[in-house]
Amino acid sequence: MPSRKPTVSTAVAATTVATPSPIAEKVEKAPKAEKAEKAEKVEKKIPKKDEVIIPTAAAAAIPTEDETDAEVATEDENSVEFMFKRCLQMGKALSEDITAYQQYVKKLHKAYTQEQKRTAKMSQKSAGGKKKRSGTNGLDKLIPIQTPDFQGFVEKNYQNLKDKDGNQIITELTYDGENALLISRKSALKIITAYVKANNMQKYDDKKRIAMDATLKKLFPDHAEKKDKSGKVIKEEEFFFYSIMGALSKHLKKDDATEATA
Repeated sequence: MPSRKPTVSTAVAATTVATPSPIAEKVEKAPKAEKAEKAEKVEKKIPKKDEVIIPTAAAAAIPTEDETDAEVATEDENSVEFMFKRCLQMGKALSEDITAYQQYVKKLHKAYTQEQKRTAKMSQKSAGGKKKRSGTNGLDKLIPIQTPDFQGFVEKNYQNLKDKDGNQIITELTYDGENALLISRKSALKIITAYVKANNMQKYDDKKRIAMDATLKKLFPDHAEKKDKSGKVIKEEEFFFYSIMGALSKHLKKDDATEATA
């Protein structure tokens, strides 16, 4: 019998058998790939020598080099040492500000005081000049002489003693009911001063010092020269123009006003 040619179906069948199917390949390769993947995972889990395994979250938290520098700077600013130094700097600056403020207040107070004085002077001028004193603190008030020595001195010399303008210091004597001579402290001072100049008692180089005569030594013994029994000077004579008012106090009776002020 003559041989028959294979039909199309037979050829397709033959081709199908000869060419492996993709599904078959996947099925055939799947166990191998799965085994290889498992082996790879196991290998990754086993750390190598001197290798540190870092979890994924920790690895993500590790900063880069730039981030590390910024973090170090931030840590320095927030450190206790940095904040302490900053506090010291702020304290020093505050102290300097306070000192400058105090100096400014002092200058302001000084300027204010000067302005007040200037205003007071201007007000005084606009009111009619300097304020006039009523009397000279009681120096013009007549008070009785309480020692016979000074009363006798005034009665003996008052007509011859004149002030610097050539006017007689006391023109008329006045007595109280007890026959005590009345004189003002101002007139008493002028009487002694005129007596010193009239008798040329400014013999020292210091013209304010008075060379006492016997009359003044008797009136003011506390300022006169003192000697011991052998004649040796134990206290030098010291009497000045500025000493006269104080020396007169024992000769003049204190009035009520003077006693109140004393």
